[in-house]
Amino acid sequence: MTSSITIQFILFLSLFGFLFVNALPVFDADLAANPFVHDARMNYYERRKAIYV
Repeated sequence: MTSSITIQFILFLSLFGFLFVNALPVFDADLAANPFVHDARMNYYERRKAIYV
């Protein structure tokens, strides 16, 4: 009984670790190499603000 609970706990931890790693932000090498590259993730408000500044 104890061994099956231990195995289930280990499987749960490994699944949680996998999901946690996938949730981390992805490093953008192009943006890091050139900060002036257009970032498509910039939202509409930020783009409009840049026009008027």
